Amino acid sequence: MATVGFVINPMSGKDVRRIVSSATTIDNQEKANIAERAAYTLRSFGEEHKIVLMPDGYDLADRVLNRFTHHGLENCELCDMKIDENHGDTTKFVKKLREEGCGLFIVMGGDGTSRAAAKEIGDVPLIPISTGTNNVYPQHTEGTVVGLAAAAILGGWVKPEDACERSKRIEVYINGEFVDIALIDAVISSHLYVGSKAIWEIESMNAVFAAQAHPASIGFSALAGAVDVVLPEDDKGLFIGLTAEKKEYLASIAAGRIESFGLTEKEIVPVGGSIKRVMDMEGIVAVDGERERRFHKGDTLELKLTRNGPMKVNVNKTVALAQKAGMFKVR
Repeated sequence: MATVGFVINPMSGKDVRRIVSSATTIDNQEKANIAERAAYTLRSFGEEHKIVLMPDGYDLADRVLNRFTHHGLENCELCDMKIDENHGDTTKFVKKLREEGCGLFIVMGGDGTSRAAAKEIGDVPLIPISTGTNNVYPQHTEGTVVGLAAAAILGGWVKPEDACERSKRIEVYINGEFVDIALIDAVISSHLYVGSKAIWEIESMNAVFAAQAHPASIGFSALAGAVDVVLPEDDKGLFIGLTAEKKEYLASIAAGRIESFGLTEKEIVPVGGSIKRVMDMEGIVAVDGERERRFHKGDTLELKLTRNGPMKVNVNKTVALAQKAGMFKVR
């Protein structure tokens, strides 16, 4: 019997980008529905895997647990942990369960929620489900299919090394000290903390370093994607310098919002390589869309691209491999 850790972020999809754009919002009722469908499907394959939910300040996990119990799902519980009602809760939850031998994590939220989980997930398989505002790393995946993929891995039908792909990540260093990570993009901004931590004003952005970039993405990696395409499997990233003085490119930085920008530099960075700059201003490094790390004039900022990210489950590939292995035959 394996343990499955569920993170259901009640705050995903509720930041300022939902207000300043026409972003889709998935309410907490639908998040609960997705979690239920994943859990029911997982249990349909005969394994009584333990399900552990991360508690939250909105009692969403409590309501989901009550629904599990009402519908006869046994061996489900809330994790016994103190919460601070921020991304650190996800990181602590993942660390605790990983150390206890968790077999797989299902994380529901946006890029920021996946990033918080990635800090402590190690080699445990991760299925990220998009329920946030601007999402590139997690995908919109039907909960039933998520449950199929989880059952395939935890039931031994598909090996984790065949189901998962090691993600890239951007490691942030200030004056040689490792301070944070990004899974998709790191933005250098002159805009300090004011109100929301979410960043959305292109005029304040000086540069973008993207681990993956595509013009069909929504968010700041789309700025890099308007210049070049970098796929998750590519062993490279893209760094671009930005200016508002020239209007050379267009990008979808938020849902329904297209912005123009100019380019001051472009550099392809291989995995293992980095961008290092001595900063000539005060500013913030925004990781996966949120202002997290402040730097000062004269600080040395380094953004390093690695393959130290999570073992992300390729859901469709996993379910297809499970079919070939006979998981869907009645026994």
